Amino acid sequence: MSEMIERVAKAINNVDGCYVQPQPWHYAEAKAAIEVMREPTEEMTRGRFDVSVRGWYAMIDAALKE
Repeated sequence: MSEMIERVAKAINNVDGCYVQPQPWHYAEAKAAIEVMREPTEEMTRGRFDVSVRGWYAMIDAALKE
């Protein structure tokens, strides 16, 4: 599991401020959240960010590697 999936799972689990070890469904939720971010919004592709769309895909793909 990637470090980013782990970090997002912990954040999802801690949303109410009561941290316990993430459960398996937190990792599935984290992966789903990262996967939906793979497709940049129109605003993101209008040049407001220094990262190219291709670079964005590469970063998200790296985060999803297990």
